[in-house]
Amino acid sequence: MKQRLLFNMAERGVILTAMKSYIRNVKGPYKPLFEMTLNKVQQAQFPSLDGMEMICIVTALTWRSGVFMEMRKRTEQLLYLDLANRIDEIRYEFQYQNAPVIIKAERVGVPCTSMSV
Repeated sequence: MKQRLLFNMAERGVILTAMKSYIRNVKGPYKPLFEMTLNKVQQAQFPSLDGMEMICIVTALTWRSGVFMEMRKRTEQLLYLDLANRIDEIRYEFQYQNAPVIIKAERVGVPCTSMSV
């Protein structure tokens, strides 16, 4: 399942800036995932992303927010952090709505319902 994210041009620019800055620091098995997410955001005005790709964007935005915090640029820090929080809320709702239903089976000899006798 994918969630279509609706960004305006300014938000899209903020996301692209954060992703491009952060991707230089990513190493190991996560680098291809961040590169794929960056390409999706670059190529589509309203990209369709899964939960892990949204986490990549939130991670980059949060990291960039920290950079601005160290530079004492409070306005920019809050801009990036607010966008990260909004995307994380969208991800949380998306994963909550699309989570698989897990049905627990009975253990042998133990019924699922408890009845007082």
